[in-house]
Amino acid sequence: AWPSGVGAFATRSGIGGPALRCALGGLLRLSPPMNRIVSAAPLVLLCAPLAAQRSERAISDDLAFARELAARYQYVDLAEAVLGKLEKEKLPGKQKENLALVHCQVYSEGARREGDAAKRLGLFEQAAGAFRKFFDEQPFSELKTEAERSYLQLVNNYGRALEQALATAVGEEAARLRLTIKSVLDDGLQRTSELKAAYARPELTQIEKYERWRLMLDRASMLTTLGNASEDPEFLYAQAERELDTVMGEAGDTSGTGLNASLALAKLHRARGNYGDAVAFADFVVKTAVPDHELEEWKDIAFEAKAERFKLVELAIPTLIESLAAKGDNALACKWALYFYNAWKREGFAISPYGNLALLSAAAILLDAGGYVGGGLAQGNLRWFESEEEMNKAGFQGRDARSALDLALKTAQDVNTENKGTTLQPRAQKLISDVISRPGVVVAPDVLFEAAQGEYNSQEYGAAIRAFKGLMAALDGRDDATKQEFMPKVLFFLGQSYAKLERPLEAAMAYRDAATTWKGDPEYQLRVTQGYLQRIQEFRKSAAGDKLVEELFL
Repeated sequence: AWPSGVGAFATRSGIGGPALRCALGGLLRLSPPMNRIVSAAPLVLLCAPLAAQRSERAISDDLAFARELAARYQYVDLAEAVLGKLEKEKLPGKQKENLALVHCQVYSEGARREGDAAKRLGLFEQAAGAFRKFFDEQPFSELKTEAERSYLQLVNNYGRALEQALATAVGEEAARLRLTIKSVLDDGLQRTSELKAAYARPELTQIEKYERWRLMLDRASMLTTLGNASEDPEFLYAQAERELDTVMGEAGDTSGTGLNASLALAKLHRARGNYGDAVAFADFVVKTAVPDHELEEWKDIAFEAKAERFKLVELAIPTLIESLAAKGDNALACKWALYFYNAWKREGFAISPYGNLALLSAAAILLDAGGYVGGGLAQGNLRWFESEEEMNKAGFQGRDARSALDLALKTAQDVNTENKGTTLQPRAQKLISDVISRPGVVVAPDVLFEAAQGEYNSQEYGAAIRAFKGLMAALDGRDDATKQEFMPKVLFFLGQSYAKLERPLEAAMAYRDAATTWKGDPEYQLRVTQGYLQRIQEFRKSAAGDKLVEELFL
């Protein structure tokens, strides 16, 4: 079947005609990761001949479908195929502009949801280039305002992704990333400055005020990220703070715009190391957005409005928890972590990617603080206790009692399961690895594999090798079916880890073991065979002229 929603979307809108929908259906039915690597070329070849002209509605539907493929399902290659088909048509001027903008948005949305760090940065760069091309070629487009909004959002997302990459980079790579961050954000800052200048007049409509505040929030975020990557950040931080103080003063600190400014100030103060101020601003956002649920004023708010307010809590909780932890107040940090769990479960809110990030922050502090958690997971009445005795005295036992470590592991596993292939998955896997490394923790092979993959995806290849070898040891006592399920992929990633560390012989031996001892796996057999041949040739070249090495492979 189609991924949920895609088939219905294509069929309902009549996108691309029967041949295109049939071709897409065949490709999307492939199981991951094959659906990611199938070439888009056959898709185009399978399409029926193009009509000379199609209706504007049909073209708009195709553009919407391309966005859907990238934004919801991460099929950037298929989205490009749909757009490539449209490029061959004789589109009217406005639709050409639409097509150019959707190209930008497809790369941008694909980057936001791409789990692989290197691919994510590549897609961000493609998106930035596509936007620059749009502005150069469509200077008077009616879509320019929408394009500028999307571009500034891209700049902030790209800057943060580069900042994450910089956190683990060293030497020349770190220097290159700093230059890229400066180039990307300087362009965004220049554009916000020009756009903001258009509102430098005394009488503004309310809509114009909102546009100006949005630009100031974007600008402050860029300045903060640029400061984080700078060796002397205070000048940049001070500029960001002035922008945010102005927004709060004009919009009001309890307005939606004002709360977003408070949230940005919390992040700014955390970056400065002013954890007390960071806590104060984040605490203000959370308590204002979602006050005590027993208050009548909260009970009277419509569910939809509550859900919108909860989005601010999703954004604020990581800064609040992490700032409290940095201050050394783990007990209060755990209280706020469980506040988030409880509000989510009690109110029945849907959780966004930012909410999943908040869950990981909550799980991380529970892991670091230890202790115990009493209450029902579904009822939204969880409480943290320093000792099991305190929890039992409070009346929590049996199913309503668990260690903080157990809850942290369950949370990380849930986030990992619900966010396959996204930027959240490596973070969840890394947290799982941190949990199972604690003494006395016994977990199932699939959890061990996710943890090892977390180390691999975080480019901690030495730790990944230890984790995959630990999983192999754990599999020794398992039945043959379990071993056959796990060993091919374990050995493949073990080989990959050795290869990343430029240890080709050890990589080749891992691949060979997978290809021979555990042969026949439909997903990994070809990959380990190719890996073996590639790495063994590398090793032979590195030992050119060594007779013993040559004799081994004759």
